[in-house]
Amino acid sequence: MNAFSPVSNDRAWADLRRHLERTRNEPTVVMFAAQTRAQTQSLKERVELWCRRARRSWTEPEAGQLLTSWLSRYLPVPGVFFLDLWDDQVRHKVLRALNEMQVHLARSESGCLIICGPIALFGEASREAADLWSIRSLTCVIGSGAEEPVDLVRESEGELEARRDLSVSLQNLGWAAEMRGDWDAASAAYQEFLELTRELVELQGTPQARRDVSVALNKMGRVGETFGDWTKAEAAYQESLEIRQGLEKELGTPKARRDLSVSLDNIGRVAEARGDWDKAETAYQETLRLARELEELLGTPQTRRELSLTLESIGRVAEARGDWDKAETAYQESLALMQELEKLLGTPEARCDLSCSLASVGWVAEVRGDWDTAEAAYQESLRLARELDGLRGDNTELS
Repeated sequence: MNAFSPVSNDRAWADLRRHLERTRNEPTVVMFAAQTRAQTQSLKERVELWCRRARRSWTEPEAGQLLTSWLSRYLPVPGVFFLDLWDDQVRHKVLRALNEMQVHLARSESGCLIICGPIALFGEASREAADLWSIRSLTCVIGSGAEEPVDLVRESEGELEARRDLSVSLQNLGWAAEMRGDWDAASAAYQEFLELTRELVELQGTPQARRDVSVALNKMGRVGETFGDWTKAEAAYQESLEIRQGLEKELGTPKARRDLSVSLDNIGRVAEARGDWDKAETAYQETLRLARELEELLGTPQTRRELSLTLESIGRVAEARGDWDKAETAYQESLALMQELEKLLGTPEARCDLSCSLASVGWVAEVRGDWDTAEAAYQESLRLARELDGLRGDNTELS
């Protein structure tokens, strides 16, 4: 349970000024809760004046702007970035958005993010933006300095946090059992994980709690796949998909979009295994749309790889339906992405991905009677496979 003793505005400013001077241009997050808006306004004026004197950049979004869109567009922000979250509806949405975008706050070009709001700010941040809450560097309640400590996370909330910690432990236990190949133990752990997350979503109803349920459902879906229980796998993946569709619509963040693409890929994979090519293609096409958006938005090696893998899925479905032109187009685009990644990263994973992509291109060429293209692709795939085998051999000798 967390309790903070209210301090005067002078004390709050002194603590913040020391923090700003000590951290300089390091990326940090600080939070101030106050009993009146005038108290945080006074603090803001002091910080803004300090920034002018210290020649540090000062950023505050203009009133009336849609903050979640502004954050998506401009983060990370250098210098000092001030956010007024006194509006209840705005605060909830912005906290969730910041939680999703916390990776931007940790970048070297980011400065000090100052979040101010009412006393409820801290309790809401700890529940709805747990990742953001965990990386804060300074937390302070502004009052007269003589009040009793303010309970920011009530005992019931502390119990909920402990229950969520237990759910995370069950998830980890299931993953460890998976790695050992003990699927019975994994299934038991994931089933308990799912039951616990369902309880938490009823008690909290937050986006994070709902996402946790979708994660647990995906785990159960994977168990169903492994046991060949496609009906169970499909039911779990479908429920997870519906949750993530709601979250993507509500939050609209890159993370929510990626979660949705993962669920769609799960649906497509089960449909593919069951020979339902229409459903598989529909799911994979939607996954492809999201993958292209994420690659354009983020442009990371991870988003590029996921786009390439989705194109491989599109190619497989086209192959199964005898549409060799469409299969070749998808495989060739996937191959180009994998070649870029192998050149950029040079990792065993990138090399393995490239080898598989070359094999797909070779197979289409073989079916179409283009033996020169098939041979060239297979030879290059073989070369990479030999290199990977050599690396595994070297690792075995070292061990």
